[in-house]
Amino acid sequence: MRPATVLAATVTGLCLSLTLAGCGQPSAVPTGGQQPEAAGVAPENQAVSWVEGYCGSVSELVRSLSTMPAIDPSTPQRATRTSGALLAAVISGLDNTLAGLRGLGPSPLAGGDKVRSDAVAEFTGIRDSAAAAKKQVDEPSSDPAKIKQALAGAGAQLDRISKIKFLSGLDSVPELSAASRLAPTCGQLAEVP
Repeated sequence: MRPATVLAATVTGLCLSLTLAGCGQPSAVPTGGQQPEAAGVAPENQAVSWVEGYCGSVSELVRSLSTMPAIDPSTPQRATRTSGALLAAVISGLDNTLAGLRGLGPSPLAGGDKVRSDAVAEFTGIRDSAAAAKKQVDEPSSDPAKIKQALAGAGAQLDRISKIKFLSGLDSVPELSAASRLAPTCGQLAEVP
């Protein structure tokens, strides 16, 4: 199978699974790490609010994935050009997610700040790899080996993103996991395969 065809199949599968999960739909809750004023709010409500802000930030990546452009595998040049556009959408979603997570206030529960810092480190690594892959597909080339390598790099990044477990950090702390079950956006993320 040609690399462009493999990449297109990966993207199609990822987009289909995100669409079927109902993600990418506008949320009625704040995103980007914003959370309601915590003064006078019960501690359990503060935890739910913080977790909702966390999930709202992460949902920015899911939203960008659900609106990614399609790969055009008809020619190697079109495949690399559309792969670059796809990676740009991924990078934008990661930038929004990272901004939201960094802007999220301190966690009201023990372990929350570590979960957030671990997520920031993971998403930063993925973003850096996606940017490197984008740079490679954006370099004009008529060399089939270079085009194949660039498309393989883009496909590897999409595969890496498709394996993200968006709530795994929250699930590692029982109190955060319990709060996530009460947060609407976290419920949407839980449905992402």
